[in-house]
Amino acid sequence: MDDALNLAQVKAELSYLNRLDERRETNVASLKRLKEARDALLGRGGEVAGVSTSRRS
Repeated sequence: MDDALNLAQVKAELSYLNRLDERRETNVASLKRLKEARDALLGRGGEVAGVSTSRRS
């Protein structure tokens, strides 16, 4: 019984982590599009007021 419960918990945690990873990928893609749109609107190559956008990937 304990093995079945542990397996169910592991499966639930893996499912949760997969959903988080999918959400992260969506957020990263959205952020990239927003930065590109901002840069296009400002007519700059990725810098605003001297602050670089190249932080973390």
